[in-house]
Amino acid sequence: MLLDQNELIPKIKDIIDENTKEVLISSAYIKTSLLKKLESVLDQKDVSIYVRWEISDLINGASDLEVYELCKVNGWKLFRHNQLHAKFILIDNAVVILGSSNYTLSGTGQNKRNIERNYLANLDDQQVNHLLKDYSFSKEINDIIFNKLKSFIEDKAPTNQYEHFEFDEIIFEEGQEEYSVPFTFDQLPPFRPHDNSFIPFNHDHLSFMKDHNIRSHYDYEVVKDFIEKNPISTLIFEFFTKGNSERCQWGKVERLIMENKMLFSLVDNERKQLKTALGNNHRLFNLFCWLEYFNKDKYRVWNREEYLNDPREGTCSLNRL
Repeated sequence: MLLDQNELIPKIKDIIDENTKEVLISSAYIKTSLLKKLESVLDQKDVSIYVRWEISDLINGASDLEVYELCKVNGWKLFRHNQLHAKFILIDNAVVILGSSNYTLSGTGQNKRNIERNYLANLDDQQVNHLLKDYSFSKEINDIIFNKLKSFIEDKAPTNQYEHFEFDEIIFEEGQEEYSVPFTFDQLPPFRPHDNSFIPFNHDHLSFMKDHNIRSHYDYEVVKDFIEKNPISTLIFEFFTKGNSERCQWGKVERLIMENKMLFSLVDNERKQLKTALGNNHRLFNLFCWLEYFNKDKYRVWNREEYLNDPREGTCSLNRL
């Protein structure tokens, strides 16, 4: 169903009812006055709001800092992602209204200024995951961030002396330490880089992203060093270097690990535990896929078609070209 700017808010109020549990709003610009128009239908719902909140958006009034206070009063969660541009509302992870409308008075036809178009559709789980896959990089706003942000704006806005990088570093960056902890098997990637295996807000997936400081699904270069230099990849590369075969199978990797005292000790020298560690979230198969991703001219992943959704020993390998 196609909706213009004047039909958006009435349609939202029509869809959200007493049975609605979750609502997610994504809008580059967002105004308190518009959210107040939805406050009654969002009452007692699990609401998450995602905004861009660039410094210029807040100083110029495109977005309101007071949105956080309204969220706090209502028990809603507010998140910020400085690259956010998508505008949509997702209801119970099943119905989406997506289009050009920011959640402002102009974007929703309240002041008769903008011409907007939005589309209402039903989504399946895979489509929802694809819709939300970049939202796990967002930063949740809390009192500390809000107060720092408010002080920063009050200090910088009158002089117009502010820089994008300074704003992000002072307010939102927490100075993550470099990834340097002893290797364990659960550090291997729990998802693949080139399909829909990433699940937004999955704990293991988010931990991998955070540990390696990955901030976008369109730029994985920050994890390349780990993918190519972790102990399992080192064993695989050494196997190929020796020239014994052009094909490194899952079972071969298992045997190489069992021959390595340090790595095998991580699973108490138990092969059953090793199988579990490599199979958890398909981590070894995922590693094959990441190695191919970063070395497309050198390697190809092979997987039996009937086991595409359940790769394991005997069903997949990393092949050298």
